[in-house]
Amino acid sequence: RTAVRRMLHDVAVGDPQIFLRRAKVETAAAALCWMVGRANESVGYVGLQTQDLMRTFGLKSPPSTRAYTMRQAIGADRTEWPSSLGSARYLTGARRQSIATRRDHAYEPVGASDLVQG
Repeated sequence: RTAVRRMLHDVAVGDPQIFLRRAKVETAAAALCWMVGRANESVGYVGLQTQDLMRTFGLKSPPSTRAYTMRQAIGADRTEWPSSLGSARYLTGARRQSIATRRDHAYEPVGASDLVQG
């Protein structure tokens, strides 16, 4: 929830007009949850499937157009990986921990017994 709230705040600050347009509230909420979920690899990857999230909001397809507009409002580079939102602010604690664990494993020293003699 915190990551989605941060995203909502940043989008509203970046472009308040986004939320004043004639559009369904469900579409905006789904776009926020979808973007944050994808950035945290909890939607559309291992966790909740995108179509299940959309069904929760009463939608038939992902709100990609709305999400694109919101990405622009927060200054996310459109040439980056689509799930990248350009800031660690939108990562959940679990995703941050996963990234730190991967980093720590990558920097573990290789012991002499682990080296392959050739």
